Amino acid sequence: MDKKFIACGVGNAIVDVTVKVSFHDLVLLGLNKDESCLIDLDKKNKIKQFIKDKSPKVSCGGSIANSIFTLSSLYGNSAFIGALGDDNFGRTFLQELKNNNIAVSNDIIKNNVNTGVCFVFITPDAERTMAVFLGDCASISLSDSSKELIKESQNLLLEMYPVSNDEAYRALKQSVGVAKNNNSRIVLSYSDKGVVDNFPDKIAEFTTFSDVIFCNHSEAQSFSKTKDVQSMINFFKSKKLFSCRLNNSLLGGSGSSSKESSLNLKLELLSV
Repeated sequence: MDKKFIACGVGNAIVDVTVKVSFHDLVLLGLNKDESCLIDLDKKNKIKQFIKDKSPKVSCGGSIANSIFTLSSLYGNSAFIGALGDDNFGRTFLQELKNNNIAVSNDIIKNNVNTGVCFVFITPDAERTMAVFLGDCASISLSDSSKELIKESQNLLLEMYPVSNDEAYRALKQSVGVAKNNNSRIVLSYSDKGVVDNFPDKIAEFTTFSDVIFCNHSEAQSFSKTKDVQSMINFFKSKKLFSCRLNNSLLGGSGSSSKESSLNLKLELLSV
């Protein structure tokens, strides 16, 4: 059966706000140069007020959202499921999705929710300092319109950042069920070594569900409890996954590994 979308992504919706600042500005904001930190709502509002006359650039962000934007630009017909607040940042994110012809559920804008924001401060030495307000980006739920997007997608893209939130965790599991019932391929990103370390049982659960897995060397090492690349390959092979892709040149710079059925293949990566 032909499907409408090449992919539907479920993940955190984060607005990236990039602004050029001086070194002294970072001091005034109480931020440590070249570091990333989490901030609360009060700090977010103070930063927003501080940079309003500095011509900040606002764009959509978040791991899965970025993947969906890329797929949409290359192949068209993609969809995204997340949680946005009924605020300026949320409306900007939604408009950018629509401008790129990315389909969304009719409840992506939620009441009493704060849109997640990542402030990226660029200093004169071209280095980045970041302050992240997660807000309610993990308040993901699966409505009927969301389920329809998944049903009409060839691939379901999932990230593991949201599993720390119980509501989002349930939504991710529901999305897997919808995908499997409608013959959509499930593509999973481990997202971050910290996620793998802190939620190994949930990672294992979604690994079992998935057809394709993207993870870098440290994430694969953490999950498999192995040290060398071949041991990692053997571990994922033992899981009898249809396709396990240990993606990223972080695999010791030796390329990525792909396994389909009982085959072990070596894929060369270009250095970038």
